[in-house]
Amino acid sequence: MLNEEALIYEEAIQGFTWGFQQNVFTFIENLKVQGYTIDDFKAYRNWKMLTLASEAEAIRLKIKADHNAFDCTECRALMFAYPINDKPETQIDDSTLHSVWICQNKNCLHTIYNKETVEELAQRGK
Repeated sequence: MLNEEALIYEEAIQGFTWGFQQNVFTFIENLKVQGYTIDDFKAYRNWKMLTLASEAEAIRLKIKADHNAFDCTECRALMFAYPINDKPETQIDDSTLHSVWICQNKNCLHTIYNKETVEELAQRGK
């Protein structure tokens, strides 16, 4: 390897530990031995990412259906209904409100108050 090439390589791997570099080298060698290329691995990785995303979306849709949840208008995370004004610890100023939708995204926490109870919302399908 020429000094110029070595410098380019050193710059490219800066920040990776020696152990990580060895793992990558071993991985590449194993691909070669098995007759695969880096492009084969990239294609597999992309396929796997799409498969996992599809599975995650299927789980999300099942949770959404099972729990009468809906997508937050602010961040698209799931929102769930919780009862309020049904016991002293959930009392709020407006006694006409009986449920609250709360976004499950901790960075969003968008909230929608509702006059219907959680049971009424479930029967109506939101």
